[in-house]
Amino acid sequence: MQSQTAPIPHGVPKSFYSKFGHHVTATLSGFDQIRFRGTLRMLFEPPIMERYLGYCGVLIKDFKSFAESTTAKVKAAAIAGRPLQYLHNPGVAKEELARELARRDKIKEGLITIFSAVEPCLSYSVRGDHQTKQVRLVLETRKCTHFYHYYQHPRFGLIHVRLQSWFPFNVDICLNSREWLARQMDAAGIDYHQEDNCFISVSEPIAAQKLFDQQLRTDWSAALDELLVQAHPLAEQLGKPIGQRYYWSATQSEFATDLCFKNAACLAELYPQFLHHGIRSFSSPDVLRFLGKQAPMQFRGEVNSTLKRRPGGVRIRHTANGNSIKVYDKAGSILRIETTIVHPEHFKVYRPVRDDAQGELKWQRLRRGVPICGGGQKSVEPLMSVTFRP
Repeated sequence: MQSQTAPIPHGVPKSFYSKFGHHVTATLSGFDQIRFRGTLRMLFEPPIMERYLGYCGVLIKDFKSFAESTTAKVKAAAIAGRPLQYLHNPGVAKEELARELARRDKIKEGLITIFSAVEPCLSYSVRGDHQTKQVRLVLETRKCTHFYHYYQHPRFGLIHVRLQSWFPFNVDICLNSREWLARQMDAAGIDYHQEDNCFISVSEPIAAQKLFDQQLRTDWSAALDELLVQAHPLAEQLGKPIGQRYYWSATQSEFATDLCFKNAACLAELYPQFLHHGIRSFSSPDVLRFLGKQAPMQFRGEVNSTLKRRPGGVRIRHTANGNSIKVYDKAGSILRIETTIVHPEHFKVYRPVRDDAQGELKWQRLRRGVPICGGGQKSVEPLMSVTFRP
């Protein structure tokens, strides 16, 4: 990346930049991978699911045959006229397979393929109640077929939509914001060299960061609904008996700050210092402060700090309650600080007390819900993000 005169990048401590900034040519800070989940939330309540069957004129004892016929319709709509490949090993690297197919078939835009795999899920079974002598629906862990739709999206780059083929028909959408940034830079005429999901060089890093920041103003509900219709055409029909649309939440978000050093040798010389500082200087209260806990004495969980050698280098990682912040070297000259959030409720945001944009503001827990424009679900928080802090 070319050096440009610029203020200290957002999310990078002044103390770090004053000491090491002359080694850094540019900084890019934004989301990495994000996973969204779409659910018909009311169908996660067994009594409401039983009422749903009533609205459809189906007895509980006939749930299995009703679910099988519904699954057949969902499957037919989801894969109609499209390439389908069954994976005997669901743990295979699906993204790499999709990339290989895209290269082989020279697919620059649109659907690449659909993978199907049998995987665990939360779904319904019919069980007898010995006390009441009646049958009931029970929500439990089962296995069912899932369909993975891989697309070369004109806006987001390589993404996939995962559709559960049994009630309550959950949907997961995964994308990588750096893939998206590459598309933005292509449109803006900014030259760059990309390796994996990081940028080794960018001709205009300040302009690139502005494009990255634009992603934070995305109308996610509209974008996700559009992807939902492509992979799951029966989505609206399934929610109609209870008058509910799919509700979107962010189930995992990764926010990364990439500091590009002048060259690999420069970072290699300094990196052992960063690792030593990270593993020796930070105590559990520091880690908890990084990950949203301002009162460590009230914490009733476990804090872990690990130093691990990986094929690509050495990584330090601090974890608390499933959330983590880690530092590692990437592609030789990139120092990446990455925060992964799977439990946003441990963080607080300054937001309206109620779902009223003009209402009173208070510090409240961060929710998972994705904002919506123009009515419907009313979650008001932005997607969760945590940046590099000292």
